[in-house]
Amino acid sequence: MQIASLNIVAVSDNPSDVELVAQLLQRAALNPEIRVVDSEKSLRSALQDQLPELIVSDFKLPQFSGLDALLVARDVCPDTPFILVSEVFGEDHVIHALKSGATDYVLKHDLARLAPAVRRALGDAQSALEQRRTLEALRHSELRFRLAASTGDVWDWDIETGLAQISPQWKMRLGYSEEDVENTAEGWLALLEPADRVRVLAAFSAHIRNHVPYDVEYRALAKDGSYRWSHAKGQAVWNAHGRATYMAGSVVDITERKNAEIKVQRLNRVYAVLSGINSLIVRTQNREELFQEACNIAVHAGGVGADAILTS
Repeated sequence: MQIASLNIVAVSDNPSDVELVAQLLQRAALNPEIRVVDSEKSLRSALQDQLPELIVSDFKLPQFSGLDALLVARDVCPDTPFILVSEVFGEDHVIHALKSGATDYVLKHDLARLAPAVRRALGDAQSALEQRRTLEALRHSELRFRLAASTGDVWDWDIETGLAQISPQWKMRLGYSEEDVENTAEGWLALLEPADRVRVLAAFSAHIRNHVPYDVEYRALAKDGSYRWSHAKGQAVWNAHGRATYMAGSVVDITERKNAEIKVQRLNRVYAVLSGINSLIVRTQNREELFQEACNIAVHAGGVGADAILTS
């Protein structure tokens, strides 16, 4: 993947190291544009001038450590990937750095790992950004849903005859004209996704027989072949013999909210896998054990089918 340019702040007092980093990233088509700082003051100044896409820091400087730089970065730009580079890392230092928010670490004698580590860090940062945007969209959608819920489209159902008044707006959102969908319970139920139809009927039965509140979410088939989500609430009327004769309620389209929830769930699974594997890399040295545990993480945290792993 070719990157037009990559804005990097390098925390270092060694020009040779910075030049080597620049060469390695250039060969990897990352096209770095590097600003070099060597103190807390110069780092804060650089970050205030322009937030970088990546921070690469030496672990040891004469009067300013990589961990000090990490604290500054997490204070000023907590979402920017931060990679530590050092001659040697003790296990305690690695664990402390990762817990403090470092994205990754690279040993100077193994700088071939730098470009892949940078690409992975940038990918993780982009995924995190997408997750935040999705969560924000979800919050906006929930607000719109709460506002719409008080004035949702109205439906009613004559339980004894099966005749129903299905909201014209609900039909329209699915792409149907008023005449396309028969105003009966059967006509409405025929559009429901089969598994959701079972749940809806069970909810109707529980409400009518046991007065359990009717409050369900379901998918309905649109005219273009897609499914849209609805949230319905309802209340029955019982006669003197305790038999339900009529039911009415409201229905609100929640497709946007449900799609956002599904996306968040997928992103959370991705983050669970990445977090688990990053922790695994720190703990595990044996290649076979690393592979086995990584597979377990993919199955249990990522929802990947075991059969898919065995056949890959």
